[in-house]
Amino acid sequence: MSNTLTSIQSNASNPKVWVVIGVTVAGIVILAETRKRRIKARREEDFGAFLDRFELLPFPPPPPPAAKQSLSGLTLSISDAFDVKDYITGFGSPQWKKTHEAAEETAVVVTTLLKNGATCVAKTIMDEMGFGITGENKHYGTPINPLMPSNVPGGCSSGSAVSVGAELVDFALGIDTTGGVRIPASFCGILGFRPSQGTVTSVGVLPNSQSLETVGWFARDPSVLCQVGHALLNLSAVTHKRQRSLIFADDLFELCDIPKQKSVHVVRKAIENLSGYQTPKHISVGQYVASNVPSLAEFCEQSRKSPNSASTLRALSSVMLSIQRHEFKTNYEEWSQTCKSFLGPRLSNDVVAALKSRNEGIKSLYRVKTEMRAAIQSLLKEDGILVIPTVADPPPKLNTKNKDAVKEFLDRNYALSSIASMSGCCQVTIPLGKHGDYPISVSFLTYYGGDKFLLDTILDVYASLQDQADIASSLAPVTDSNGMGASEVMKEKGNAAFKGRQWSKAASFYTEAIKLNGANATYFCNRAAAYLELGRFQQAEEDCTEAVLIDKKNVKAYLRRGTARESLIRYKEAAADFRHALVLEPQNKTAKIAEKRLRKLMILYTISIIHSFTASRDWLFRQSFANAGLRSVTTDLSYGNSIASTAMHCWIPKSPSRSKPNLLLVHGFGANAMWQYGEHLRAFTGRYNVYVPDLLFFGLSSTSEPNRTESFQARCLMRLMEAHGVQRMNIVGISYGGFVGYSLAAQFPEKVEKLVLCCAGVCLEEKDMEDGLFKVPNLEEATGILIPQTPEKLKELIRFSFVKPIKGVPSFFLWDFIDVMCTEFVEEKRDLIKSILKDRRLSDLPRIKQKSLIIWGEEDQIFPLELGYRLKRHIGENAEIVVIKKAGHAVNLEKSKEFLKHLKSFLIDSL
Repeated sequence: MSNTLTSIQSNASNPKVWVVIGVTVAGIVILAETRKRRIKARREEDFGAFLDRFELLPFPPPPPPAAKQSLSGLTLSISDAFDVKDYITGFGSPQWKKTHEAAEETAVVVTTLLKNGATCVAKTIMDEMGFGITGENKHYGTPINPLMPSNVPGGCSSGSAVSVGAELVDFALGIDTTGGVRIPASFCGILGFRPSQGTVTSVGVLPNSQSLETVGWFARDPSVLCQVGHALLNLSAVTHKRQRSLIFADDLFELCDIPKQKSVHVVRKAIENLSGYQTPKHISVGQYVASNVPSLAEFCEQSRKSPNSASTLRALSSVMLSIQRHEFKTNYEEWSQTCKSFLGPRLSNDVVAALKSRNEGIKSLYRVKTEMRAAIQSLLKEDGILVIPTVADPPPKLNTKNKDAVKEFLDRNYALSSIASMSGCCQVTIPLGKHGDYPISVSFLTYYGGDKFLLDTILDVYASLQDQADIASSLAPVTDSNGMGASEVMKEKGNAAFKGRQWSKAASFYTEAIKLNGANATYFCNRAAAYLELGRFQQAEEDCTEAVLIDKKNVKAYLRRGTARESLIRYKEAAADFRHALVLEPQNKTAKIAEKRLRKLMILYTISIIHSFTASRDWLFRQSFANAGLRSVTTDLSYGNSIASTAMHCWIPKSPSRSKPNLLLVHGFGANAMWQYGEHLRAFTGRYNVYVPDLLFFGLSSTSEPNRTESFQARCLMRLMEAHGVQRMNIVGISYGGFVGYSLAAQFPEKVEKLVLCCAGVCLEEKDMEDGLFKVPNLEEATGILIPQTPEKLKELIRFSFVKPIKGVPSFFLWDFIDVMCTEFVEEKRDLIKSILKDRRLSDLPRIKQKSLIIWGEEDQIFPLELGYRLKRHIGENAEIVVIKKAGHAVNLEKSKEFLKHLKSFLIDSL
């Protein structure tokens, strides 16, 4: 170098030297500019998505008559985390690429797609080593978002999403750990599917965080999305018709800037005329997770120290990110140490942070993950689909420098992504057009292993969603109250109350809207919907009639009036309404189903006029009890000098044996004691003297005493037993009967030997209602369901009590049951329920010492399983708990044989 400088200095006066230098510099400038133009041209050609171009041809098709390859003629690209034989898998990092050799085999998932006829044409850019959700890569550049070139495309599988969005390929593979497929799908306006964690093989795919991530895929066409899913998941081509129950995550949509008119409303309208979709439900996911993922509590307390991590879901996302960093460090710490001198400052901040993370409290992190999966499985069961926003914000501008804005963006969107990542459930991103210049999407999330169910749902609903999205984009936006007519403000308030299941409040708001504008059919129709929920069928009918007078083509008015008239058992008029709806909308499935149902109901109703089915069944139970050796006796328990009177009815043995122990079977709310124990009675009458009482205000038992506590019930029950000569006993208590049975054991420990408590929420506290432990929002709603006075409320009770409730029960059957079982002592029974909850604290509950068996339905929606475990902990070592799977609150009826098996094992086998 010094010789060169000396030569130049010695020839500085020579003009030829300067010509040579000038030509050389000019050449370098031209070459640099040419390379820059080539890179720009290439980025314009492939939107900067492709890293390596090649062509992996599909496997030869099978000979006829075998079926055609499902992906024949389709092209795909893959993220830089997938191995391709003879290519180095770069993992989005030049440092990783320089320290590794070419792959010896192609990733299994890629080979599977080639076997199914697809052609792989490129590897795509991704966020470095799978970290990040923006899609920005400082080494290879950021792929260009085809919808918004000035904004990020989303990551970590940015290039794959862009290649599909820009129509460079038909579909693409990516990896999704913390949103790596779902978020870029949303930002690029395409479909993105994250399957259930672990269901797609990851052999030949570089891992970021094994327990969180999964291979995912993108497509523009829902049929292609499903074909890829069938190939990778090896799914059956047979599709079974199934019910679907959509659950809207109201609290998550409140986080978003996108108006509900273009998200929630679009989904609701899309399913209105599709068959197999139940009435949508609404939930606060944050509240549900807080109640059902107890191990998250310690992280919520930590998260409150930071104003950016205050919510439950942000706490959940912090656990997710901690797991990600821990697993990444476990995977790559040795590599980073080995190549430390070479790597220097070249790695991204996310990678460095993961490698420097400290592995503390790991077990508690994974415990949250386990509980989260169980909670989501319990919520969605086998037909539920949770509807959530995919992202909370539009895609940020490229190279955003505002650190606070970036952190807030990451926090909000990791919170949404953490639901599927931490539960392992499958989720699909569905584009819904644009809001202004920004793409809109929602996500459907269903239970772990429900991938085929979710893919089938997308095929079923996608076209309708796009139609409704187009309609929503053409509508004028719903403005706030300052820009809305007064009547519309009242209507919107009514809609909000209705969605919150506040039916009376909703009806009041609709009434105010009608006062302001009595010529709007929608207001009357909406109020009718609220009246239907309240069981005020006559008023619902009147409102629908008014709506029809204003708008003779209002299909909803005819449907709701038909529903009201059906509930009023005016079947001919109801059928006429549904037929009228079919004239206006010949393909209306609700009306078609209703008309067929009513034809059958009119036949059954004619029969029911002659016979009361409930009374007939009650008579059969009486005969069954009598044949089992019991007799019906009512005993006066009034004190001699007392003005108050108390009488209790009980089925007692006709000939009690002194050599037999005594067994007391105590019923709960709902049907009477005979219905609750009729199937189990004969299993015990041979070994026990069996007593089956009616508690006060049930059946033939009553009192004029004002006391409504379970302890008073227990004392009266003990006096009844003593009146029949019973000094020691074993007790089985179902639901409310368990409250009374527990009180008996606590007050009279010397008289109670063994105790069985079935779905009895003895350990509940008053604050549990406020904390959202129960499905119902308040005590008033609970009493309305537990003491049903309308068929609609009885249907709710059945839905709450059974995992698989009987469907399509005619209203007149339900009215018949209510007339026989639920119309006496209504106010007194409400007082019993209120007394259970009033000032109830676990610290006040005495600990019993009797040997106890706790039986619970795994999916009890009246007294959640958490109360069963709480009760077990409270009683201690003297109690054992049995959880019966796929059973609800009415476990004694729904799983009768299994329930009886545990009773016999506990009560008879030990004799």
